[in-house]
Amino acid sequence: MTHAILDRIATTGGGHLITLADGHHITVHGQAGADLIDEVYLHPGLDVDWDHAEDSAELFLSGDPELAKGRLFLEVPVADVRALIDERGGYGQEPS
Repeated sequence: MTHAILDRIATTGGGHLITLADGHHITVHGQAGADLIDEVYLHPGLDVDWDHAEDSAELFLSGDPELAKGRLFLEVPVADVRALIDERGGYGQEPS
C-alpha cells in the first residue's frame, strides 16, 4: 500500500489530521524528517494495542471532554503509524 500522505507528513512535519478508510481519524504531529512522530492522537472510537508512552493527563488538562475520550501516544515510530493505516484499510476520504 502506498503511504504518500504519511510520507509527505514525515517530510514536512507539523500537525495533520489523517482519515482512515474505516472512517476513524488520527492526528499526528512531528518534526520534519524524524523517524518518530512526536504525538499521535487517536480520536474517540479508535483503539490500538501499542506499548508506547501515553499522555492522558494532557488530554484531561485540555478541558475538552470530547478530546479526553481519545488516546494520545508519544514518540511513535513512523512504521507503527503505517501499520495502523494498513490495518484500517488505508486512507479514507479527507473531511471537506
